[in-house]
Amino acid sequence: MEGPQAVAPTHGAEKSAEKSETVAVGHSSVVDISFAPASAADDAALVTRLTDLINVVYSEAETGFWKGGFVRTTQEEVRELLRAGEIALAWARPQTATRATAAGEHNHNDNNQDDAARSEVLVGCIRVHLLDPHTGEFGMLACDPAHRGSGVGRALLRFAEDAIRRRGAATIRLELLVGDGWTHDFKARLGRWYEREGYAVVRTSSVWDSTPHLAPLLAGPSLFQVYQKKVAAE
Repeated sequence: MEGPQAVAPTHGAEKSAEKSETVAVGHSSVVDISFAPASAADDAALVTRLTDLINVVYSEAETGFWKGGFVRTTQEEVRELLRAGEIALAWARPQTATRATAAGEHNHNDNNQDDAARSEVLVGCIRVHLLDPHTGEFGMLACDPAHRGSGVGRALLRFAEDAIRRRGAATIRLELLVGDGWTHDFKARLGRWYEREGYAVVRTSSVWDSTPHLAPLLAGPSLFQVYQKKVAAE
């Protein structure tokens, strides 16, 4: 994958009702995480960059799972999820840069705003939504390989957990695609990472049952492990 590409953060007029978060990564950068406004779906450059990021990350993470030509998502799906307000974005910037308006916040100094937009780089994303009033789910967790190991992935995970908690749900879950009868090294490491973050496998499910449209595209026997974590008291 090429190095991180600068995409000007979306300067949507609407503000998200969700809290935004800023975390330090490394020694000289911070990452701003917030839900993208619905207007982000109309930002062609952002949609392209986001779709490419997700597909590159998943093509590496799921090597060996799919038949040739499979892609994790499409620009159409990404636009739909952005319009639904389900995608949170992580923007990295130097600690000395003024934050731009990725979360719908507006800087009254146009020069400062332009400088901030140029300095911010899209480095990650996560999809967050409610399955029911008591349970939330996240997916499409993707971090630019150039920022892997910097804490971006954990920051996105924490953001998702906080978002679900604020919406009144007590449990968050995810589905992890794993081999059925065989071990995928990256998925095994990822599973252990989720366990260290407090998640536990509660059940497994057939790909044919969960996503029957994807099952014929699998290159070998696979299943979903469903992980859950309590984020609030019932």
